[in-house]
Amino acid sequence: MLWPAVLIYGLGPVDDDPLSDWRPPLEVFPKPLSSALHTTRLPVGTIFLVVFVLASAGPFGVEEMVSATGPGLALTLLLIVPLVWGIPLALVCTELASAVPDEGGSYVWVERGLGRFWAFQAGWWSSLSGVVDTALYVVLAVTYANTWLGQPPLVAWLMSVAVIVLFATLNVRSLRGMALSTAAFAVIILVPCAVLTVLGMAAWSQNPFVPFAHPEQSTPTSLGLGLTVAIWFYSGYESMSTMAGEVAEPTRVIPRALVLALPVVIAIYFLPTLVGLASVGRWAEWSPDAGITLVDVAAELGGPMLAAAMMAGALVSSLGLYNAYLASCARTTLVMAERGLLPRTFARVHPRYGTPVGSIAITAVLHAILAMGSFQALLVIDVFLFVLNYLLVFAAAVSLRKKEPQLERPFRIPFGTAGLTMLVAVPSAVACLFLVANGAQALAWGAAAAATGPLAYGLARR
Repeated sequence: MLWPAVLIYGLGPVDDDPLSDWRPPLEVFPKPLSSALHTTRLPVGTIFLVVFVLASAGPFGVEEMVSATGPGLALTLLLIVPLVWGIPLALVCTELASAVPDEGGSYVWVERGLGRFWAFQAGWWSSLSGVVDTALYVVLAVTYANTWLGQPPLVAWLMSVAVIVLFATLNVRSLRGMALSTAAFAVIILVPCAVLTVLGMAAWSQNPFVPFAHPEQSTPTSLGLGLTVAIWFYSGYESMSTMAGEVAEPTRVIPRALVLALPVVIAIYFLPTLVGLASVGRWAEWSPDAGITLVDVAAELGGPMLAAAMMAGALVSSLGLYNAYLASCARTTLVMAERGLLPRTFARVHPRYGTPVGSIAITAVLHAILAMGSFQALLVIDVFLFVLNYLLVFAAAVSLRKKEPQLERPFRIPFGTAGLTMLVAVPSAVACLFLVANGAQALAWGAAAAATGPLAYGLARR
């Protein structure tokens, strides 16, 4: 599991597959399938709101982190993890998005920097992670709604399927429809969170950092649980770039949107959690499933109207995440199919709407199956896989600096290749800490999921 760190710290890209530069014959794909995709012009403000949803979509889900780790440790992680993980990741993705604004995002970056084998691993892991990750948002949305509706499991699953069908249809019809609906969701999320923060500041009555860690479990256990959620919270900055080939002027609008989203994402996680613990407290009861949620905090601070607005924000948070990530994941599998590494069905483009209908439909079916799983079980596998993918992105960024020093980078991390290497060393260490902090069982499940990548590559090559 330490090979990505080796790539970063000086050995450069290693691709000892003698056929690593293999491409399907031109007659297999005489014309790039992605050329049929439609180009959409979106302003920076709209893309900023889409990036905000992809990288955060509000503090909903933080309740599990608070009760599992302790309030002080949860708040500390919400402040420290963006410094050692979220910000470096966003900066690296901003540089790569400005230098290589192609459809497929991180898959294309890794292919260009590290070769075809590692690109397949990045695409495979991010696709598996994306399928699990996106299913999480449907599960979370239905869980929030079911705290009020109280429906049995079968009805809850059918609610999940209805959500999946709705947003799959929206994604097939247009990228613009996905972007505008996601931007509207972002506004619905931000407004009640801002009101909650102001009212919570006024009702501040206790130290939100006490106790620091969960008194009934070890600090390493608390740290492992908290780090998993915090890394999940502060990820997703590469996701908008998978759609770069369909966005007009991607080198201008996407990097600007990424930079604008950074401080907003940090604030939206930390401030509502801080004031909720300082005013309402009762941290041990916080839970998105039949416990205290941010909706309950809003009810105590602002009454039924704020509670209703916060419930609406919680629901559209998960729905917005699902909507945007369904679009992002479909583009990665489209590009892999175009390279001949996934069945051609994934690369099917709708003849009228110019969207990757094949990838969207297949992914939606997988989501409907995974929606039967639990939130916490899905989360550990999800974070394990996308952490490995990010390690490859870090390695690819350094490799591209060495291989293509003259490549135009409208946004460039300063202090040369050495500065970039030092920057990615910190989140790489955090990633390695995460991989071992959740115990042997989680490591084994994650490693088993990751091992499917080389096996799938072998099958794809045949």
